[in-house]
Amino acid sequence: KTKAISNTINPSWRHQDVIAIDFPKGQDNYPSIKFEVFDSDTLGDDFIGECEVDYIECLKNPGKWLVNNDYCLQDETGKMKKNKPTGTIYVHVKYLEPGMVDDKKPPPLLAKYKATNMDMAN
Repeated sequence: KTKAISNTINPSWRHQDVIAIDFPKGQDNYPSIKFEVFDSDTLGDDFIGECEVDYIECLKNPGKWLVNNDYCLQDETGKMKKNKPTGTIYVHVKYLEPGMVDDKKPPPLLAKYKATNMDMAN
């Protein structure tokens, strides 16, 4: 869960996290990572949308940034509302095998983030 951004209808924030996931060896099919986005207000949290990120290529290439994309938020059925996304999230994923040391190099950013000088490395 990230912090809420108050008093805006177009929030933008940076959140980085390290998530430890135990992958059973020899498994051929892994579930995707699901991101859910909510609007937080005094009446409760309203569901805005979700996306799922497939990271299987990361498992095949440990230590490399292989997920580096914008994802459109969709409703619970996997569809965009009125054929338009309710928002987007930028996700980057790198898998480290047990014992690997992270080189701490930031992922290659999408061109539009470079163009707007968003510092996503911190």
